[in-house]
Amino acid sequence: MNDNLFSIGDVSRILGITRKIILNYETCGLVAPDVKNGINGNRYYTIDTITKIRIIRLFQSYGLALPEIREYFAGSTDLISLVHRLEAIRDRLNDNINSLYERIATSDIKISQITVPAQTVCARRKVSDNLQEKTDFLRDTAMIAITKYKTDFSKPQYFIEFNYKNPSDILFCATVDSNSCGDDIVTMTSKNALAACHYGSYQNIDHTRTHLLQYADINKIPHTGDFREVYLEGPPQHSDPNKYITNIYLFLK
Repeated sequence: MNDNLFSIGDVSRILGITRKIILNYETCGLVAPDVKNGINGNRYYTIDTITKIRIIRLFQSYGLALPEIREYFAGSTDLISLVHRLEAIRDRLNDNINSLYERIATSDIKISQITVPAQTVCARRKVSDNLQEKTDFLRDTAMIAITKYKTDFSKPQYFIEFNYKNPSDILFCATVDSNSCGDDIVTMTSKNALAACHYGSYQNIDHTRTHLLQYADINKIPHTGDFREVYLEGPPQHSDPNKYITNIYLFLK
């Protein structure tokens, strides 16, 4: 084979992406193998195609969808429309940032209703009432996740789930790539939830949970009683527990 051609395995290794991503780009009409042996044969790509894939990855990092990138390559759209879309994303991010600043500026617990997106996790269950034991078990789960699987950094990394009627029976979770497979891999479906942010030590986190339950009862919002606590910032970032930040979700029926 020509030394100027690269196999799909070569391209995958060079760019640090999976073969599935490259094949998905082909399915979407973004790239095509420069040489293909037979209908289902080996695929080979030139440096120009590798460069195009790099550009696709760059545009994706800007927040553009694959159909938008395809239209751009086809000349059926222009950059200004893509810029306007990015500006809209920026404005939404600014709104979210301002919302977080509002939370920090007040001691009141602010509650919102959200949709928690689906995600794939490495999950292990343990029954415990001991805070240090639970912390150590979550760390162990995180170690298993990063050593056995590829991490998905686009989603919150570590969280636990439990029902308020049996808070000692806990599912410890660490986010992994959606393509991960294994006995400890679980796909969490998308769910609606009441959400609140807890600032400070885990010792008094029950206050925020209770506030969510009371809010649901007062407003007659049916819920499952299942909580998810997502650790945004904790011991790895802060020696002062007062600086810990935890998102708490109460899932709805």
